[in-house]
Amino acid sequence: MANSKLTSLKRRTIGYTRKDLKNLSGMLLVLALFMSVMIICGCEQSTTVIPPNVHNVLDLDDPIIRSKVFDAAIPESDLQVQLSPSGEKVYYAPNQDQPYTGWVKNIRQLQQFQDGKRHGIFISWYGNWETVEQGQYKNGNKDGVWIQWSPIGQKESEGTYKNGRREGMWIIWQPDGKKEIEIKYRNGMVLSYETMTKNVEDNSESQKDSDAHVPLAFIFHNSSEANSRSSLPNSAILRMGKGKVNDFHYSPDDSRLFLATTQGIWIYDISNGKELAFPGDTGYVKKITFSPDGNTFVTIGKYSSIRFWDSGSGVQKKLPEVNYVYGDKVYFSPDGRMFACMNQNRRISLWNLDSNKQMQTLNGTMLSFDSDSGTLFTRRRNRIYQWDTFTGQQIQTFPLNTTDIRRHYFNSAGNILALQDNKNRISLFNLETEQYNTLNSKSSSESISVLTFNPDGKTIVTGSRTGNISIYDSKTGSHIQSLPKQEYWISALTYSTDGQLFASANGGGTIHVWDTGTWENKHTLTDIDLIDEKIPHNRLNKGITKLFFNHSGSRLVGMSEENTIWLWYIESAKQQRIFAGISQSLTHISLSPDGSTLASSGHSNSINLWDYRTGNIKKILTEHTGSVSSLAYSPEGNILASGSADRTIRFWNTQTWEVEKIIKGFSHSVHSLAFSPDATLLASGGWNGDLRIWDVQTGVQLRTFIGHNSIVFSVLFSNNGKNLVSCERNSSTIKLWDIDTGELIKTLIGHTKYITNVKLSPDGKYIASRSGAGIRLWDVVSGDHVKSVDISSGSSLSFSPDGGTITCGTWEPHADRQYPLNLFSVQTGVKIATLTGHTDHIYDVVYSPDGKTLVSSSQDGTMIKWNVNNITNTPGGGE
Repeated sequence: MANSKLTSLKRRTIGYTRKDLKNLSGMLLVLALFMSVMIICGCEQSTTVIPPNVHNVLDLDDPIIRSKVFDAAIPESDLQVQLSPSGEKVYYAPNQDQPYTGWVKNIRQLQQFQDGKRHGIFISWYGNWETVEQGQYKNGNKDGVWIQWSPIGQKESEGTYKNGRREGMWIIWQPDGKKEIEIKYRNGMVLSYETMTKNVEDNSESQKDSDAHVPLAFIFHNSSEANSRSSLPNSAILRMGKGKVNDFHYSPDDSRLFLATTQGIWIYDISNGKELAFPGDTGYVKKITFSPDGNTFVTIGKYSSIRFWDSGSGVQKKLPEVNYVYGDKVYFSPDGRMFACMNQNRRISLWNLDSNKQMQTLNGTMLSFDSDSGTLFTRRRNRIYQWDTFTGQQIQTFPLNTTDIRRHYFNSAGNILALQDNKNRISLFNLETEQYNTLNSKSSSESISVLTFNPDGKTIVTGSRTGNISIYDSKTGSHIQSLPKQEYWISALTYSTDGQLFASANGGGTIHVWDTGTWENKHTLTDIDLIDEKIPHNRLNKGITKLFFNHSGSRLVGMSEENTIWLWYIESAKQQRIFAGISQSLTHISLSPDGSTLASSGHSNSINLWDYRTGNIKKILTEHTGSVSSLAYSPEGNILASGSADRTIRFWNTQTWEVEKIIKGFSHSVHSLAFSPDATLLASGGWNGDLRIWDVQTGVQLRTFIGHNSIVFSVLFSNNGKNLVSCERNSSTIKLWDIDTGELIKTLIGHTKYITNVKLSPDGKYIASRSGAGIRLWDVVSGDHVKSVDISSGSSLSFSPDGGTITCGTWEPHADRQYPLNLFSVQTGVKIATLTGHTDHIYDVVYSPDGKTLVSSSQDGTMIKWNVNNITNTPGGGE
């Protein structure tokens, strides 16, 4: 969005024009003069400091004007806050008795005050000074038009406030700019709610029409089916990796384990760990919750979209038309009659599942239903509210002694609330007696990492980062007992359903099972094998981040830091790996010159080697001690070079996969690598503008290039091997270097945002560069700009082997909330095709040597191999 256009829009939506600002500035100036006269006259009344230069403010988007306002405005932290009789905040300047009037700043916020209350303009900016929220206040209340923006300048919501309450029509937009929801308010209450998306029909209705397409959350399969080829998007050949696990949940009958991943729902048999089903709907699922009867489960997607599914068939149900929830928590009432979640307005929506109607809208953050579902509890600031779920009436209010709450925990009985503040102190609030108790920790400085209540709610167990496990009385907070100190931090705690067993896991991968009657160690699951024996490598064990008993208490299911789900049989101490996803984002990939092996890396110290034909993992390399941040095959394919945050470059022999050479001496991570065409030289780019050339045979540094000041995102050699091309994070320019002399030959200027990637065309004639503002092609010889391609932000970029197509992924979702891979004609700059299938940012793209296929890697923990052989250079083809 152009700056001038955005400025005009802000003036219009905020409700202030230049004339209004001048009038307001004049009033403030008169008030300042009046106060000055009062001082001269010796009046004893306290003065209100009016910031200078306010009368000059005409355009808050002008950097010069904005800096003047910020320099003149008083920091909000310097103001003194008092509560008015109505509970409203009133601000006073230091040592002044009168409410403050003027401009106030809070890091990247700017607002106006009148008589100590917010009154007038309010704007907050992102780190790059793009607006996140804008509107106006009147006598301390939001009033008039308010708009929220995404970091890329796209409207997220817009509507009107009146006396602090929403009034009239509010609109919610999708990331692609299309209307998503229209909500009509009166006095802050919802009158009507309409979604612009098409509703999915109920299962029973859908079955009447055999031709109707009914979305499936999962697909049951037999052992002969290959899940890597299931539910693939158009033009996809296979998917490498199962995605990342975000959540998992037992089915209420204790027979199956449902995994919520970046690639949909996976299901496993809890009795033997066998895979029963793989995703039908391969969307991003961050949370899963079951209804008490087990017939329905709810999923929350990446953008807080909510969907209801039949847990037997996987068919989507038409239940409450809740399109988005705030946060990632949803709640079924114990009797299954109701469903509650926080809506996008940060209020609790309460739905009747039988009638499919919204019953109530309540204030606060959801805490818990009570055991008989008759009431529920919410929290708002420093108060707990109890509500009647049938009438929506507030029953009781409980004051809290603090607003400094980082986490809260409710016991199953619904009468004890544990509050953890930012200083790691635990307070216990008894809703029956309205009394506070402090958890009497043996060490006040102990950092509590996990906390859980016993199923009967009478005791609390805490685990610390120092390996301590402590047991407390939940009513009094008194210390009951401590378990033997662990060698590593406590990463997970869980009770069995009947409360007779308790399990703890630590960061070293050891699980202890305790008898809660005697608190004796009943079982110890040690030497947990968190690796696949079929894959030879030396991966270290990782800690267990989540741990749960099944309902009968005979098994434990846990997730490791490596994104692997394990099943433990408690009596036999047998373990079984039942799911292995990719724990990290796949940020870098490199394909061997013969097209047989694909190397991938992400935010870990490992390198995965994949069979490009089958998608199976061949080997995992774990010699690096820091995350692997760059990969490059030599032209002959006999060497794989890897750069890492451990400040080394390693050369791997691709026949033996042994490390042949290590280059050390870097001060920071090695972010980019490239071999020369004759494979004798290696270029490396790193932090702080580090750009060097190395002798591949000896590992000796040959040259350092001076001219970059930030991370060298990308580096490559010219086809003749005489020049080097590079770009850095904080620059919108490309640099061309002479390798022999180390001199800067030329700088290519034209991008308006910093460049994330550069690639050379196969014939060596063009340089393609990618920035947040699009793609540009440059003539290598002249440095002239040849053509541009308008495409949204991202970093991935690749030429097809014939040089006719350029392919790039995005960091922004498509209309269907998938992240697209776009193919453009180099000759015309016109889009040829759009491929969708990833559920998160696309980081890298590489073509096969024959140009018939390509593979894309993503933050969703998967790579997709695409068939592009039939995609022609026809504008719009393949859409």
